[in-house]
Amino acid sequence: MEDKDLDYQPPNDPSTDEEKLKEQITALNNFLSACVSKRKLNVTTSYKDLSHRVKLRYISLVKFITRSTTSLIASDDADMLIHDAFSDVNSEDSNIVLDGNFRQIMNGVSEAYINAESWQSRREILSIVAPKISLKLIQLFIPGLTYGRFSAARLHARKYSAGSRVEETTKVVQRFDDHQIAHCVDFIVSPHVCTDLPFGEKVLKLSSGVELFVPNTIRNMRATRIIEQYLLYCKEMCSDFEPLGKSSLFTILDTCKASTRKSLQGINYFAAEAGEAFDGLRKMLEDKVTLCDDSERLIENLECARLYLKSDYKVHVARSSNIADHCCIYALSDPKKRDFA
Repeated sequence: MEDKDLDYQPPNDPSTDEEKLKEQITALNNFLSACVSKRKLNVTTSYKDLSHRVKLRYISLVKFITRSTTSLIASDDADMLIHDAFSDVNSEDSNIVLDGNFRQIMNGVSEAYINAESWQSRREILSIVAPKISLKLIQLFIPGLTYGRFSAARLHARKYSAGSRVEETTKVVQRFDDHQIAHCVDFIVSPHVCTDLPFGEKVLKLSSGVELFVPNTIRNMRATRIIEQYLLYCKEMCSDFEPLGKSSLFTILDTCKASTRKSLQGINYFAAEAGEAFDGLRKMLEDKVTLCDDSERLIENLECARLYLKSDYKVHVARSSNIADHCCIYALSDPKKRDFA
């Protein structure tokens, strides 16, 4: 007698497939009727394109068929059959759970994890088992374990080896030192930034409660401009010096009492007259705007020069400089006239 291959399937015939599909649909509808259900089976080839409401009907139908079938096959253990049918009972995790020795080991790991006083110790304990078994299986013994901590334990095992203890070194962060503060204060109270007033005084209250009376001073620039100049000064003149951050500098400026300049009349007549001279030059350019095509550029350059003389020029002036205008000793010298040499 010739052996027949039970798994052999003849070539598909479209007409035969349609007939089989109709028979299967009829059989399922008969099964639903036998289960005392008025539902009818509707077949679709594009479930993903259905609306949410229609998908819910399909899901409800599949659940009903599954529960009815399992209740028929194993009436007393239908729920267990459904669970085993939709999970791999032959998986590695399932075999491990059924092992009594594994339970004892995991109970010990769980007890050590719970009794640990710090997260660092818990991470080290968890790194022993995290690389070897899944999160879902560990959660059976350590309820509430999050994916983040599970990943941190795996990273610890990969970086330092499983269960290894890592000593954490504490770092003392020092925000600033006295030298940085003194350097900043020296710049703030310098003549480039502040002008002393011949009258008035400010009250400076220390943290100890002591009140100090200091002469009233006026700042020639706003706080933002002062900080920009200070950082630029440190970059150009003290390249190896690390200044304070901007937030700390703003705090120092707010703590050091001073007024902000609004007018130079009565304080510095030279600067006031220089400002009037710039205003006169600008007015002259604005009056001749129709005669000069390049008046806008000239006005812009004039404003830049005015701002430079009011702020940055003071910082660049020194007793010795390769730039003639920045050398306060020889800035007004004239090599052609002996009296001004």
